[in-house]
Amino acid sequence: MIIQSLVRNKRALIAKFLRLSCQLFRGNLWHYSQELLLETVGVYQISNVSQ
Repeated sequence: MIIQSLVRNKRALIAKFLRLSCQLFRGNLWHYSQELLLETVGVYQISNVSQ
């Protein structure tokens, strides 16, 4: 019985960890894409000013 509950807890832990890491990954992707967008816009504005 103890082993079964441990296995069940392990599965729940793994699922929770996967969900958390997925959220973190999505958050980082969103953050990086925003930064990239800002950099691109900044470079575009600077190149327009220099012309």
